[in-house]
Amino acid sequence: MKHYVIIGAGISGLSLGHYLSKNGQKVTIIEKNNKVGGISSSFSHKDFILDIGPHKLYSQMQGIMPFFKTILKQDNLIVKKKNSLFFLGKYFSFPLSISNLISNISPKTVWNGFKIGFSALPSFLPSSKKPANYEEYFKRGFGKSGYKLLFEGYAKKVWGNPKDISVELARKRIPVESIPKAVMQMLSKKEKSKISADFFYYPKHGIVQVCENLAEEIKQNKGRVLLNEEVKGIVVKGNKAVKVKTQKKEIEGDYIISTSHINALAEFVKPNISKESYEASKKLKYSSLVLVYLFLNKKKALDENWVFFLGDEVIFNRVSEQKSFSPYTVPENKTVICAEVTIPPGSTRENLSDNEILNIVKKDLRKVGIIKNESEIYESIVRKEDEIYPVYNIDYKANLNLVLKEINSIKNLLTIGRYGLFNYNNMDHCIDMGYIVGKFLLEGKEKSNWPELEKRFENYKIVD
Repeated sequence: MKHYVIIGAGISGLSLGHYLSKNGQKVTIIEKNNKVGGISSSFSHKDFILDIGPHKLYSQMQGIMPFFKTILKQDNLIVKKKNSLFFLGKYFSFPLSISNLISNISPKTVWNGFKIGFSALPSFLPSSKKPANYEEYFKRGFGKSGYKLLFEGYAKKVWGNPKDISVELARKRIPVESIPKAVMQMLSKKEKSKISADFFYYPKHGIVQVCENLAEEIKQNKGRVLLNEEVKGIVVKGNKAVKVKTQKKEIEGDYIISTSHINALAEFVKPNISKESYEASKKLKYSSLVLVYLFLNKKKALDENWVFFLGDEVIFNRVSEQKSFSPYTVPENKTVICAEVTIPPGSTRENLSDNEILNIVKKDLRKVGIIKNESEIYESIVRKEDEIYPVYNIDYKANLNLVLKEINSIKNLLTIGRYGLFNYNNMDHCIDMGYIVGKFLLEGKEKSNWPELEKRFENYKIVD
């Protein structure tokens, strides 16, 4: 039996710990917060259970849906999915449907549809030129007009200047790459299923149930989950990590696996990596997120689970309704909506106070018709989550590879997860990663084989 010390009790760390502990290994998970889950978590407020942003349980990866079912048991709900996109002042279903397009016909939509179609004509022709950035990628697939209407405003809100964003982000985060693909998906049920699902799973009492149940099973398998333990450093001797130092104790392990931010890990092992790699780690940036929860004296606010807002005429990029995921999380005669406001590094939004963001959100919700007037709102919460979305700048890959090369030179130290691999992925990817890494460790494979797994993780695709 070996001792595996895992830094971080988010979904990646818990999935890995769960796999290792159920296979008879000694596991210690170290978490700086007072609860498990990271951003895949929930919190209670009076009679409400609120997710830290909307989460759904869905995957096209083998074994993941049965995994959710097994972990949640009788608390696994099957939810009919409905989401939409807001642009040109209209709500369009996603994936697009012919009936919805017809119902949204107006002079404005017809004119803009014509502009998009005309400017996208070159996308039907093959091209050998590789796009250099996010902007070029979508201009090729949707034309200049389509890019401006559908992608430019959203990118600026969430990631920053589209010219400075890597093509890799576009490929990972947007499931439709061109007008021809969008048409195929609209007409073909098979193509639609590749990017979306009619149903998803959801825990009866909030997304945190997944992580709490994983943590509980780890404990039943004689593993430890230590909360309120902040890592201060990792002791490395030669090319081997020997122990993790927290503010309270030192924990030795045969393997140390970090799910912390990659730049935090570089800090933990700073004396043992080059100055060049350390500086490269500091260039890897993350966007933060402000979540604005508005409590309403009504039974329902949206027809959808969530709505994406593509343009920059409103501050938020998505609005969701907790009750549409589980009626057990919200009182029957009330509801709560959550507006997500992303703060890219260097954004002017960094200077806005919570109250200023709240007032802008209220104004913009009235603008898009979700709120008729402020009297509907009887309470609000503004919550900030720092550094949660990797920002794929043009040079991120070079910096990331430099850091990973040095981390990988430490024989028994691994970095995984969204933060640890700077990998813009979803919950199902994190679970898959945890189990794949667990198998890798138990098979006793050499660290020289690790880059092959990193390539697998890079190829994760987002499915709505």
